[in-house]
This record gives sequence, structure tokens and C-alpha cells, in this order.
Amino acid sequence: MQSRTIPKNAKRVYKGIMFDVYHWKQRLFDGSYATFEGIRRLNTVLVIPAIDGKVALLRESQPRMPTTYSFVAGKIERGEKPINAARRELLEETGYKAKSLKLIFTYNPDIQIDWKIYVYVATGCKLAGPQNLDPGEKIKVLPMDFDKFLDTVLYKDGRFDYYIKEKLFSRIKNSPSYRDRFKRLLFGKG
Repeated sequence: MQSRTIPKNAKRVYKGIMFDVYHWKQRLFDGSYATFEGIRRLNTVLVIPAIDGKVALLRESQPRMPTTYSFVAGKIERGEKPINAARRELLEETGYKAKSLKLIFTYNPDIQIDWKIYVYVATGCKLAGPQNLDPGEKIKVLPMDFDKFLDTVLYKDGRFDYYIKEKLFSRIKNSPSYRDRFKRLLFGKG
């Protein structure tokens, strides 16, 4: 999905914690001009960790949100590289470090917002210490077998957007060759 690109000449009119608002003059088809508005959000990482032959999801609670299933995920801090954010979020939310992190794709979940989500697979995960959660997080790590993982993402209520569910995990569930490739990516050949 392609995001709405904010032009380089746009002026930031609001700088928030996670969202910035921009205004710019846009020429219309009749030759007149109007002020347009766009939102840029801090980009996000999403990590799918393989732990001891299983795939981990989280059971997460945050203020003003019901307890739900989620991926390891979080915002990329200003100036931080996506892969470093993926390492940091994995360690903070699970206590695990990955031997390898592989970017499998990047997408934009909302055409109205300039925002990218970088999706990583984390392999060779080993426990490195306790979780280091934000004060507004309660997270339980749930390693599960591959089929239960797929069913949870596809059929349980969780923080799983349409793109992830329909474009990635439905394809994995319904295509034996794609499923095998994804399992090899997570667990290796043997």
C-alpha cells in the first residue's frame, strides 16, 4: 500500500510525540490553490521471533486498550535505524536477543498517513534477561507451534492489521509452498 507523501516544501505546523502535522499549498486542476494537510507518524517495527522451534506472539495490556494478542512491535525512535529498533523492541518486550534479524518487507498500513512498518523475522532467539517494559505495558510472551500461531493471527482478536492478516498470513495458511518457505525462514532447513 502506498502512503500519502508529504511534499518537501510542506511546513510542519505541529510536532507531537508520535505524530507531526504538515501544511502545504497545492495547485488544483482549475489553477487555484488550497491548503492541504498531512500527517507523518514515527515509523514502526514488527518482529516475528522464532524461539526454540516455536513462534512467539504477545498477550499485551496497555492503558485504555483491552488485553489482546499482538506482535513484538514498537515505534522507531527519531534517528534510530529500523534494525536497531527491532533489536531493542525484541529485547525490551520479550527479554530475548536474536542471532539474526531479517527484514521480510515494509508496508504502509494507512494511505492517509506517511508511515512505514518494517517487518522482521528474528531467528536463533535466546533469553538474554528479563523484560524491560514501559510503565504502560503488561506483556506475556507466548511461544506457540506454527499452526496455532497462524490461527491466532488469523482468527483471534488482536492488534493485527488487515495487511498483515490478509496479505501475509492468509497467503502462508493457504499456499503450501509459501508456508514452507516462511517456516524455513523462521526455523531453517532442518
